[in-house]
Amino acid sequence: MGLKSRFFLVLFFCGISIVTVAYPSKTGEVSQQKPGWTISLGAATIVSPLFEGARSYGLSLFPSINARYKDLFFFSSRELGFNVFNQSGWRLGPIAKFNFGRQEGLKRSPFRLVGDSDALDGMGNINMAVEAGGFAKYKMKPFEFGLELRQAFFAYHGLMADATIKYSRQIKAVRVVLGPVVHYGSRSYMDTYFGINPSQAADTGLSEYEAKQGIKSYGISGTIMTTLKKRYFVVIFANYSRLTGYASNSPLVQKRGDPNQFMLGFSLAYAL
Repeated sequence: MGLKSRFFLVLFFCGISIVTVAYPSKTGEVSQQKPGWTISLGAATIVSPLFEGARSYGLSLFPSINARYKDLFFFSSRELGFNVFNQSGWRLGPIAKFNFGRQEGLKRSPFRLVGDSDALDGMGNINMAVEAGGFAKYKMKPFEFGLELRQAFFAYHGLMADATIKYSRQIKAVRVVLGPVVHYGSRSYMDTYFGINPSQAADTGLSEYEAKQGIKSYGISGTIMTTLKKRYFVVIFANYSRLTGYASNSPLVQKRGDPNQFMLGFSLAYAL
């Protein structure tokens, strides 16, 4: 499969899984126990940076698929996991996440409706990576505290981590989820995405830069979800993140990007 075809396929599977939500019941309440499989199909429009750290934004339309088996298995375009332990407010288990990389030629996306940039010219492509590890979540209504630790393979390696706090509230047929998130990146990840090697410096005119491990970003995300009719439901989601440390100090971000990153999306889905 050629690079262009592979890139199109990657974008298709990215879908709207930027945000993962629970599945609502017919009454609008979010179901905690569902017999058998629960699958949703839909599409979303998303306004987001063209790449992590970008100054320019694009408007995209993505298809999506999400699946869950009871309270044991969950799958979306970007993650796969199992709840090995799920009681007394705790959820523990293995998880794998997929990072589909970064392409120097941003104009290749068949799903982007608006938005182009030459900010990555000379930076080269970053291949796909897989991050495999475990998660632990503790729910103490109305809050849920979460931590993920993952080992990365392929395009970069090392320890990756996410820490989250989510506040959830059900208001009649509407569910609101809001909370902060902090991302930690390994040295290999940070240098792959934010470092500038001698070859890249020669091709871009940016200064050479070595990014090391540390907190990559912190921010806040929010989701509003409700049902429309029968099995149809809509989700509005937004996120703000601030690149920090070695990520924000990268010449790519300082000269061609912005450490402040915003994302806004709207999705419509059908629960099978």
